[in-house]
Amino acid sequence: MSDVLERIETLDESELRGWWAAIMVDRVREKKTGEMAALLKRGKALGVDLQKDNWRSVGEIAAFMVGKTHG
Repeated sequence: MSDVLERIETLDESELRGWWAAIMVDRVREKKTGEMAALLKRGKALGVDLQKDNWRSVGEIAAFMVGKTHG
């Protein structure tokens, strides 16, 4: 798990948003200790408010999963 948390510290903004969306969509599975906190910390370092954008990210992932894309 520590290798995942270390990797999170190097994510750029687009990678960060993708990982965050995946974690939010993946909530139905068992939570992985520390990933969400590490993503929020990295977002803060990049000036990205992941919680504010969460509804959009999850919506985009859900649309992708059913084969619909945004223009």
